[in-house]
Amino acid sequence: MPSALTMKRVLFALSASGCCLLGSTVAIADAHSDRQALMRANNKALTAIDAIVIGVLNRDKIKDQVKILVDNGAQITALFGPGTDQTDPAVKPEIWTDAAGFQAADDKFINDAKAFLTAPDRITLATTLVTVQADCAACHRSYRVAPPPAPTVAGGPPRPAQVAANVANAGNAANAGNAANGGNAAARQAAAAAQGGGFIDRAPTPIPAAATVKAKTPSLAVEISAAQIAARSGSRNIGRIEDVHNRMQRAINCLEGPKGPDFDTTVLNPCADSGNGVIPDSPDAARNAKYQEVVQKLKAGLAITDRQAGFQVALDAADAIVAISSGS
Repeated sequence: MPSALTMKRVLFALSASGCCLLGSTVAIADAHSDRQALMRANNKALTAIDAIVIGVLNRDKIKDQVKILVDNGAQITALFGPGTDQTDPAVKPEIWTDAAGFQAADDKFINDAKAFLTAPDRITLATTLVTVQADCAACHRSYRVAPPPAPTVAGGPPRPAQVAANVANAGNAANAGNAANGGNAAARQAAAAAQGGGFIDRAPTPIPAAATVKAKTPSLAVEISAAQIAARSGSRNIGRIEDVHNRMQRAINCLEGPKGPDFDTTVLNPCADSGNGVIPDSPDAARNAKYQEVVQKLKAGLAITDRQAGFQVALDAADAIVAISSGS
């Protein structure tokens, strides 16, 4: 019959799913691999939420991923409990000497993750994602030894950014937003650097929108929200220009709708369950002409091969969508 310790390890492994906190070792048999599995699964859950927020919203799928995060959060402090402080090059001793601080960080992560369940719209979901990613990054800074940078291969592709691990804390995110609102390129670059590359490089201007899985009738507010968040997600520090292009095309799809000349059926349409597209559902011809200008800028962005330039196009498009919708 397996020992209680063995059963404990099995249960941890079965429930594994990892945030972005640590990923370490320990005295409890193979706690190192248990921790790593939990952290990897949490990161996978956050990535899944990220994809839903910039795609077609599905509250049930978000709920499933949140359950993973919350359940795993309940396991985290146990995996780093008393007696597990053996030599581990990835873990700072503060995780045991500051057990209260570590517990508080874990509690905050759990509580912030639960906010996904009550977020009323895409903007709140996106902001919640930034907050949860910031929780992970803050815990990393306090309790994890930073891993050495990957070796650079001459001429090779840039190393993909780990979004959850790179987001700055919530205060920095807010400061980044304040700086970016200045409107000049230098402030925007500083804001992006301060936040470290999260879901959005700054909090978007709120657009009233009830994010639903299925809309009984077209909802222009939801479509505008979906289009600008899809574009804004392309302004973050993601690793591949192809991923930036994908987010640009999602915004185009949402703006023009399935009958638009630039609609790409191979790329997801975030407005699929909200209506026919921003332009088809908007009765304002003057605004539609401006939305079409945004489409043209995004189309030009699809030819850009420089990531930083691509980030800027995506950010400008998101800002333009917000400005047009607000009448400014």
